[in-house]
Amino acid sequence: EEPEYTDEETGEVGFPFPIAGTFKDINMFSLREKITPMFLTVYKDPGFVRWVSIAWEGAAPNEIMEKIETKYNALNLDRAFYYSYLTQNIEELYAKERRIGRLSIYFSLVAFAVAVIGLIALTAFLTTLKRKEIGIRKILGASQLDILKRFNREYLWLLLIGLFIAAPLAWYGVSQWLSTFAYRIDINPLIFLLAGAITLLITTIAVSLMTLRAANAVPVQALQETQ
Repeated sequence: EEPEYTDEETGEVGFPFPIAGTFKDINMFSLREKITPMFLTVYKDPGFVRWVSIAWEGAAPNEIMEKIETKYNALNLDRAFYYSYLTQNIEELYAKERRIGRLSIYFSLVAFAVAVIGLIALTAFLTTLKRKEIGIRKILGASQLDILKRFNREYLWLLLIGLFIAAPLAWYGVSQWLSTFAYRIDINPLIFLLAGAITLLITTIAVSLMTLRAANAVPVQALQETQ
């Protein structure tokens, strides 16, 4: 008998039910909530039963629901028959998170595309302004590799400054969102390193292509141009 309960009318100590056994912790709600103590009571009278959890294998859900509803109607209870599937309940619990996830992906893709387009446009503009400088360096014996290193080095500092500003802000925002869950994962720092590496790769490719285009031009033509 459970000793933590005392009936106020009779003074009887303990719940009037024997404990048949225990079960492992299960989470019936969202991962935002911690697992709390719970006990299941078995009643002989079905009128006291509020809800029933049923699991089955090897049968179609519609057939199972028809049989369950038939059995329920045979009990002649003054309650409407209502059912839901566990998968649907889980979907409803995390519907908001799924919407936020999809919107985050869409906005990230748009921001990434705009950033790449802006980077290419900026590189093309600055490279055009420095065509004379590139032509002079080629005449003085600079190789294409030397020119690429110099131009990429100029953008590398800007990229590193942007990453040092964006990474802590992103880490703080994600940490605040994860803190609303009772059960959550930790943020892996490798994610920021991977994002930085991808950004560096794309920047290097964009700057190198634009610089090579200007470096492959005839130096004399670049020197004859007037700005």
